[in-house]
Amino acid sequence: MHKKPILFPFILYVLFILSGYSTSSAQGKVDIPNPKLSVYVVDVGMGDAIFLEIPPKDCMLIDAGSWDNYGIDHLLQFLQDFFAESGHEAYQSTIDVVVASHQHKDHIQGMLKVLNKFKVTTYIDNGVGCKFNKSKANKLVKDIEKLLKSKSIKHTQITDQLIESKGKNGVYTDNILDPFASVDVFALAGTPSPVDANENDNSIVLKVKCDSISILLTGDAEEPEEQSIIERLKKDGNIGALDVDVLKAGHHGSNTASSEEFVQLASPSMCVISVGVASESPKTKSFRLPKESVVRRLEQYTSRVLDEEWEAQMFPDKKPKSAKSEKPLIFKSKKGIYFTSSDGTIVFKTDGKKLIAESN
Repeated sequence: MHKKPILFPFILYVLFILSGYSTSSAQGKVDIPNPKLSVYVVDVGMGDAIFLEIPPKDCMLIDAGSWDNYGIDHLLQFLQDFFAESGHEAYQSTIDVVVASHQHKDHIQGMLKVLNKFKVTTYIDNGVGCKFNKSKANKLVKDIEKLLKSKSIKHTQITDQLIESKGKNGVYTDNILDPFASVDVFALAGTPSPVDANENDNSIVLKVKCDSISILLTGDAEEPEEQSIIERLKKDGNIGALDVDVLKAGHHGSNTASSEEFVQLASPSMCVISVGVASESPKTKSFRLPKESVVRRLEQYTSRVLDEEWEAQMFPDKKPKSAKSEKPLIFKSKKGIYFTSSDGTIVFKTDGKKLIAESN
């Protein structure tokens, strides 16, 4: 049975402490009682939805999509539960910033419902379907734009041109993308000019930093966009910007993303893959995700070692002659890699110094 979305308060704790790399067996159950930042990778099946809780009253949503029918329901229930939780009154059911990394349905399918059910202050997308490339807009994108206008929601775009012309050291931020006091949000990539024919490589790539802890959110950026980011950062002498504590693997664990150089430069302590369960998600099964080479690469470059071994599904890179009867492989490891397909919704919590991962 597919795991239910994460509930408040949480039940199961999976320890990760950056300071001294302590283990749960040595420390017992450890929590961060007053996190400055909590990043939820919501279980939406084959899709992406990442929610940032920034106490005492701010929050941000990156993507709201799924190919699976249950995915959007999971996201909406998660948001409703979050805002209804005792102590969350200051959030006032308001999402300060919503970002659509790119215009594929598994990243924006639920945007209309989110925009209608919750108050949104600012909506940021990659510009594809807007003033930069109006002819390519699909009906869903047009409906989103129409709703943004009718609700007078501030709507802006992030492009590579913006990063290169107004950014600093190969990254960009402003008080629209980052209106928050306790965390920093940077864009490492947006839509190139001309717009890439592969919409995945028009993804907005974000780095979220809370004091010494950072998380990289890659959308569906594939290897060409990863290389573009690397080249820009090297050119500007800021390749260290890719070094993060948590990496969200690009494109749901596809072997078109998470290239070796990119993952090696990220050198994450932990990774997360947002993907569905093959037996319950037709798109996950047809796309055959995540790929074995990517999971093994993440295992190679992920530094955190957990106390207990876990297992998750993956698919061999080479497609068999008869894919209809194919069953996923079972991969086992003790590295700090999390899968929404097996862990459900995952949250990374930090006080700026320590970092823990929790799942349900």
